[in-house]
Amino acid sequence: MKISAIQRSGGLAMITGSVLLALWSVLRITLLPVIQRVKDFSVIVSNQHWILISTIAFAGVLLMIFGFTAVYSLFYSRAGIIGFLGFLFVVTAFILEACQIAWEIFVYPAILSHLPSIPLFSESILMHHPMIALFRLIFQIILALGVVLFTFSLISTKEFHKSAGILIFIGAVVYALGPMISTYVAVSGVLVLSAGCLVLGRRLII
Repeated sequence: MKISAIQRSGGLAMITGSVLLALWSVLRITLLPVIQRVKDFSVIVSNQHWILISTIAFAGVLLMIFGFTAVYSLFYSRAGIIGFLGFLFVVTAFILEACQIAWEIFVYPAILSHLPSIPLFSESILMHHPMIALFRLIFQIILALGVVLFTFSLISTKEFHKSAGILIFIGAVVYALGPMISTYVAVSGVLVLSAGCLVLGRRLII
């Protein structure tokens, strides 16, 4: 199938977004005190590198939305309902993630600047709020469905090398389960997922 200029742009967006997300995962454990499993989240948010690292993630997520749209446009005619639902769930998950990161960049520092509000982070009041927990649950379910359905379509349609779908699936699973084992495991999941997305992006620009 002939690849249009917009699809090639989507491929570049996918590659750039993958690199940014991989960079985010590495910088997050090297510049922020997450390895030490700091219980006071305000210490992490108030870190001088917080906004920069979150902005990198924000840019990466936005680029990935465009990238996955371009990927889907290349095989949508053969993807069927499974591929469509997978695409819909994946993009929705990325949009929700972008919303979350936007709050981390613009709202979290504003909350911390108000002294009486610091306990919202230091005592994990905000993180343990039922609505926040509900948001995370909805996000995880949507992302899981999207990854399973979309990677299945990627592999079955054979428009892209099957390694892309396999890497994305494995990366997403490792990233989701990683925090229960080790922060390093979670980071490895992001790197594997990014590698799969790089394969997708390369297919669109060649």
